[in-house]
This record gives sequence, C-alpha cells and structure tokens, in this order.
Amino acid sequence: MDKYYERDGYTIERAENRGITVNQLLFVVQEMEVLYNQDELLIDKVTINDIFDKIIKPRTKEKKVSYVEIVASKEQRPSWCVCFIWAQPFKDMVDILLKHSKDRDMRDSDSYWINVSYFSNCSSYKIHFFIVL
Repeated sequence: MDKYYERDGYTIERAENRGITVNQLLFVVQEMEVLYNQDELLIDKVTINDIFDKIIKPRTKEKKVSYVEIVASKEQRPSWCVCFIWAQPFKDMVDILLKHSKDRDMRDSDSYWINVSYFSNCSSYKIHFFIVL
C-alpha cells in the first residue's frame, strides 16, 4: 500500500483543479479495510471524519499538500461538486459516487469536488450533486 504514496505526487497550484476520482477514493477504501482488519462491521461505521483523521491527515502532514496532490499525476478539474456531512459513513459516500459515475458513463479520469460539512440542512446520508462548469 505504501508504494502508492512513495511517488512524488503532483503539485496542483489551483485548488479548483484538485478533484478526486472514484478510483482514488476506492484506494482509500482499500487502505481503510487494511486499517480496520477487513472487519465489515467496523468498516461500515467508519465516518468521513475518521478517514480524515486516520488516513488523510497522516498522509498529507509531512509534505503539507492536499491528498489529491499525493495520489494524482496531473490536474484533475472536477466535473461534479458533491456535499456530504462529516458523520456520514465513508463507504456509503464512495458507493454513492461509484453508482453516480457508472450511471453517467464517466471516465476513470473524471473527478469530484467533495465538500464536507459538520452541518447539513438535509437529512443524514442525503447527497447533493452540482455540475461544475
């Protein structure tokens, strides 16, 4: 797993070009499964906040870059903006985005801008999609 992070990554100057692809999110799921010893009961409860604290922050702390800059090999201008809440299970978010990308025949290189909030005016586990032009 660490070999994926041994690369130099890619510096993306403009934040709006730091979308994340479904495949990159699936890699985080793989890392989460290792971290939680393949325990499905735990994995289903791991929140976006947990992933941020246990995977994203440790991976980005040393280089002081975004996670996308570690895993990307080029700029990734997002096609969609999505909103989730921190308390939502991470795997649910990834499953929703995987279905969304398949339903729209998105390419592997298409990416999402993920906006995560502590508060939501909508009910939990509801997602909002916006087209990014």
